[in-house]
Amino acid sequence: MGKFLFWFGVPLGVINFVHKANLSGGIWLSPIVAWGAVLLGIFLSWLWVQTLLPKPSLAFQTSFTLVSTVGNTSYIGFPIILLLPQLGPDYFGWAILYDLLGTFLAAYGLGSILASRSLLTNPNKIISFGLDSPVFPINQKTITDHIKSSILRIFQWLKNNLVILVKNPTLIAFIIGLILRPIVFPPWLDISLGWFAWSIIMLSLILMGMRLQQLDSWGNIKIAFSAVSIKMLLVPLVIAMALTTAGLSGPPRLVLVLQSSMPSAFASLILAEPTI
Repeated sequence: MGKFLFWFGVPLGVINFVHKANLSGGIWLSPIVAWGAVLLGIFLSWLWVQTLLPKPSLAFQTSFTLVSTVGNTSYIGFPIILLLPQLGPDYFGWAILYDLLGTFLAAYGLGSILASRSLLTNPNKIISFGLDSPVFPINQKTITDHIKSSILRIFQWLKNNLVILVKNPTLIAFIIGLILRPIVFPPWLDISLGWFAWSIIMLSLILMGMRLQQLDSWGNIKIAFSAVSIKMLLVPLVIAMALTTAGLSGPPRLVLVLQSSMPSAFASLILAEPTI
């Protein structure tokens, strides 16, 4: 089901809703708010780790930051925005721009930042990005050669992720939906796409429930609760206050606050399942 939703279901649904969505007004504020929420999540997660865990491992910091920062603004966010009566398809454009130009891009950008941090994790050693690469004692030549090697690995990593970004079905569907906006669909096609799109929304929620049922370990529930509290409580609270102070109100503010509060536990579910 995950593969079907990733490659066909959600992209077709996006085409349908983008074709009908209202993309006027201050809709381009959406990705700006998304990036603000990401940066806020990074800061709050760093503050929590430094306060309560003075010497955390790099792996822990990476995991905690991702859980505190990247929310599922598509497979959970889209259904919520579309199903709320005060929002619906008219404000779907705000939700999809938040996801594609905010959450999705930030997830890959955040990955490169976290990867580059490993060069600075130990003042006496240079740590390679490769799993099997040796750790060398410091000397000038070793530092220079190893930094060059690590930079090349970073560029290769960025290149691979750029390919993933360009090939992302949801991004392609968004562009197709924009191109098709001037075209009026025949009634039978419009009705069929609408029925299919709403069916996909229901399937996405069912898939979330199926994956929830597969959880079999609750050993790190306290740490997970802290990360989720940052993502679902503190970040949206600050975003809501900032938007209200800036004068934004009504449905647009509601969309942005809801997207900023999307849970993080399933952020990579659909992206990971096709590779399993």
